Amino acid sequence: MNPTPPETINEVDFCGKIAAAATSFFATIRESCPFLEARIEGKGSTRSKNARKDLRFYGTTQQLLLTGEVKLPGNASAFDAKLVRDAHEKAEDANVQYFFTWDVNTFVLWDRQLWRKPLLERRMKVWHLRLDLDSAEDVARPETLEHIEKRFLPDLLRDLGDIVSGHRRDWALPPEEVFLRSLESHLDWPVRLVRRHLYREAEANKRFDMQLQEWMAGNDLQVRRSQPDEWRKALDAAARTLAYIWTNRFIFYKALRARFPELPKLELAPVVDTPIHALRRLNDIFTQAVERSGDYESLLFPKRYDWAGDLAFTPDGSIDAWRAFLRGIESVDFREVSTDIIGLIFQKLISPETRHRFGQHFTGPDAVDLINSFCIRTADAKILDPACGSGSFLVRAYYRKRALNARRSHVDMLGDLFGCDIAIYPAHLATLNLAAREINDEANYPRVTRRDFFDVGPNSSFCDIPERTARQKVSVLLPALDGVVGNPPYVRQEKIDRFNKPKYARAVADAFKGMTLSGRADLHCYFWPHAARFLKEGAAFGFLTSAQWLDVDYGFALQRWMLKNFKIIAVMESSTERWFPDARVKTCITILERCGDEQARRENPVRFVRFEKPLAEIIGVSASAGVGAEAEEQERIRQQAVDRVRDALEGTTRNMHDTRFLCPKTSPTRSSRSSRRTRNFAKRSGCRAASSRRARCGSSWMGPEPITASRRSTFAPKSTV
Repeated sequence: MNPTPPETINEVDFCGKIAAAATSFFATIRESCPFLEARIEGKGSTRSKNARKDLRFYGTTQQLLLTGEVKLPGNASAFDAKLVRDAHEKAEDANVQYFFTWDVNTFVLWDRQLWRKPLLERRMKVWHLRLDLDSAEDVARPETLEHIEKRFLPDLLRDLGDIVSGHRRDWALPPEEVFLRSLESHLDWPVRLVRRHLYREAEANKRFDMQLQEWMAGNDLQVRRSQPDEWRKALDAAARTLAYIWTNRFIFYKALRARFPELPKLELAPVVDTPIHALRRLNDIFTQAVERSGDYESLLFPKRYDWAGDLAFTPDGSIDAWRAFLRGIESVDFREVSTDIIGLIFQKLISPETRHRFGQHFTGPDAVDLINSFCIRTADAKILDPACGSGSFLVRAYYRKRALNARRSHVDMLGDLFGCDIAIYPAHLATLNLAAREINDEANYPRVTRRDFFDVGPNSSFCDIPERTARQKVSVLLPALDGVVGNPPYVRQEKIDRFNKPKYARAVADAFKGMTLSGRADLHCYFWPHAARFLKEGAAFGFLTSAQWLDVDYGFALQRWMLKNFKIIAVMESSTERWFPDARVKTCITILERCGDEQARRENPVRFVRFEKPLAEIIGVSASAGVGAEAEEQERIRQQAVDRVRDALEGTTRNMHDTRFLCPKTSPTRSSRSSRRTRNFAKRSGCRAASSRRARCGSSWMGPEPITASRRSTFAPKSTV
């Protein structure tokens, strides 16, 4: 007996159900809603799966207010260029301002008046269903239809009513979000296909299953084959990794073609209909880019013989999905994309579970620039980020170095910046992000390596870069560094791999003889001494980390290590913002200076700072976006503004709050928590409280309430103001 085929639904019937549910809902909010009813109109019979019917929304006077295009999952993204163009033409024929595209997973509202603007200048808003539907069969499930009609649709229709009626004017996404949502939506289709293919092949083919697990383990993806839910999550992570690496290559090629317009358009023509044909065409395009530019082989061919790389084009329908993706990004001028867009891609596209497993958190430009200001004083400073993620610190360091000396070449600045990350996708993003700062004919090889930082030693190769003339790789060693910056992974001790913890402990003991960390120390604690071993005397160190090391037992060894090897310039916290936007941990910035002179360390003033105003408001000048003389001038002004904040902190000679940076109607407050930390730090670090003659001052900074700050010179207590 043949199994009963799964129930399905066509677009016309789906639109009919939505229209009926919408009309019923409008009747319940008639006084506050501009819509009266929804209809499906057009040519064809509802019995035909190919009927062309449109979902339209009418107002109380039977005036057409909103029209659009609906596609079921697996056919086209809501951002598909052809779908959006068709919806726009219908809106133009109907003379309505707003139109929508909806692939059931994603609903996008567009403003027809800005249709002819570049993608990043259009007004649009996105709603996500968040059910991850793959097919018409998924949509047809009763629980899916009920979720759409009862939970998703009411909120969507209220929002649409507010926008169409003009009650909500500031509704559009910012430009960088427009790009990210478009990219995310276009990637949904190929990711779903690859994920489904990996699952089916692994179930049917033991050899494939073993190869896949080996590849996943080699790329630091968790493999829990015996747990179905965890296995599905792992396959999703694998599919996304494969798709994102190809996305990196496509985006970088687009940026490269803006510099070399004679390069061929990045597209898959209709005659490209097999995976082999698609891969051959893309490799041919990338080869032309390498030959024309004389560069970029490591970016366009990151792992030429990667076993899994071609799987992104293997599933049925994947070529159509990638063809739609390439159409979707064709209209974006990547010279106009914000310099930090790669970091935002990292934050938005990589799942929170993956980032949290590695302790990776995207860091905004304000905290990054403040740390870089302390650590990068000259344009030729050699800088390392030992856990670089998508390259936020390195890219902002690049812009700072350019602001300090605009005459330094792109190649020279790349040679000053070193980054390491354990995960393949962030490391590739960082490489792309740095290389894209200036596309030219020169050797353009960022010093970014994908490896475990604790495998990096003072006499071992840090990374390999191509040698242009000899067409071979040359090893690069880490030089003596002028600064270490970064946001090392925040992974609690109980989640650190038990096989790796001894390696981390050995690296710490080797870097600073006799140093040991508590077995309860979080992962970031191991990064401090191992990264600091590469610093010159007098070099700077700036980390953004969890603030727990200030209060808990495992932090005492780290505190003693600081006191014995560094001047502690400043420890900064914020009471108004999270510096890890996607992490629920209290954070602090720590600035150190390598110092072998014990007397100088003891005489050093230590500043404990609490910001009570967002750093963006304190700095007062936003980071630049794009390229060109105007962007460079904005960046120069930005860096000067950040330096003024740094200089004010460094120049403080007494406990204080600064009313220049306070909001009205505030008064000084005392921080018992800060004072308690001061006493504990001094006592438990094995340091005596300094005498009043020796004691230097702490500083405070600026916010809705005056900032109080304790100071700890050699971590001695001092009263607050």
